[in-house]
Amino acid sequence: MKPRIAWLALLPVAGFLSGGLISQHAPALVFGIPFLLIWNAVCVLSTSVILTIIYHFDPANRSGDS
Repeated sequence: MKPRIAWLALLPVAGFLSGGLISQHAPALVFGIPFLLIWNAVCVLSTSVILTIIYHFDPANRSGDS
């Protein structure tokens, strides 16, 4: 796997860990839902997208490779 693409896997971790810091400066409710709940949902969805990107660019997942 290309090391540059593998670094993308740190983004979801940083997102989950930074939620508490960001929530101190954000409004308590967003569309009637607590900010941290929305933040965690966005982090979960972005994790799926990032892992799909990593999987797509991983040379071991190319067709024809064993």
